Amino acid sequence: MRFFAVLFAVLACSSQVEAEIIDPSFKLSSINDVDIVLNDSSNHACWTNLKEVREYAEEKLRMKGVKVVDKRLPIDLRKGYRLQISTSSSRLYNDGTGPCWGTHIVKLVTVTKINGSWHLAVAGFFNYPRVDLSNSNKDIIEAVSKFLAEFK
Repeated sequence: MRFFAVLFAVLACSSQVEAEIIDPSFKLSSINDVDIVLNDSSNHACWTNLKEVREYAEEKLRMKGVKVVDKRLPIDLRKGYRLQISTSSSRLYNDGTGPCWGTHIVKLVTVTKINGSWHLAVAGFFNYPRVDLSNSNKDIIEAVSKFLAEFK
């Protein structure tokens, strides 16, 4: 297990990571609104600044002319988009010690009807595999920043 964690760490640190925007002509300012959802699948305090990440993402979106709304109850994406910020990370050792390793994913999605059926549509995504000595807080903000910087 430790071998795979070290291998993942080497690959994560050496890989080139870029955001993938599906349609380069897509503009954030052209959409109605965005809600933000955080998915925390980390443990052992690998992600502790969820509120700061949400506030950072909200401000970055507002700076790009996007209206940020709270649609957590009820969820209706048909009128807007959702910025999903997710992490899945854990400490390297079974006893909960060592650096955090895992991946952070940021994506902008909506739903659309195609041939009479609803489908998830992805405007862009950013997969950010990382190894962090203390926790993933700084890297998750960096992932949001890099992702949103790719949009016009």
